[in-house]
Amino acid sequence: MGDKIKKINNNRTVGKSRHIFTGTAHAAKKATTQKLEVAFNVLKAVAALGLVSASLVAPNVAQLIPYVLNIDEKRRTYVLSRAAKRLQQRGLIKLIRRNGKTFYAITEEGREALNRFLLRNATIPQPKRWDEKWRVVLFDVREERKQRRDAIRGALRRLGFARLQDSVWIYPFECEEILELLRTAYGVRHDALYLTTDRFPQDHWLLEEFDLRAS
Repeated sequence: MGDKIKKINNNRTVGKSRHIFTGTAHAAKKATTQKLEVAFNVLKAVAALGLVSASLVAPNVAQLIPYVLNIDEKRRTYVLSRAAKRLQQRGLIKLIRRNGKTFYAITEEGREALNRFLLRNATIPQPKRWDEKWRVVLFDVREERKQRRDAIRGALRRLGFARLQDSVWIYPFECEEILELLRTAYGVRHDALYLTTDRFPQDHWLLEEFDLRAS
């Protein structure tokens, strides 16, 4: 009987421990998500505003970061400062001085990181009617930048482009804004071309690929 009670108590302890661990893990994940969200929004704010006071107390900064609107000013300043410090340590923003004042400005690495994030969540609007023109993306990225080249291919595939060749991809709808985002995200501004072309004799498989109807 004593062993049975001991076993029940042990099971209760294990169950309670699992509950505590699960709750702690969930809370840690939520805290990490909030930190990333704040850091991303600080980066976005710096990119949008150009220069942001190093104190990060300007109202237009807080308005661009929804999470911090619901916390008191002291806590808000701490959260924003920590996020900015992390971004600075990663080389995504930098401190500059203008007229005796200190500001944050986005770096080229920061702009690339921001645009890669935006690209991951981007979609291409699709009109109801196809204009029977193809949009072709060509890029020429050197072998020593293979990782970046593979990332570009992955982004194009995720956006729904069809592959003609490893560095030639095609899409039926206007997508120049997305290409501009991709150029900046991967630092290939001078290595990627965007062309619009009419239909061609061998494009019938593409009509099936994109579920299109031609007149």
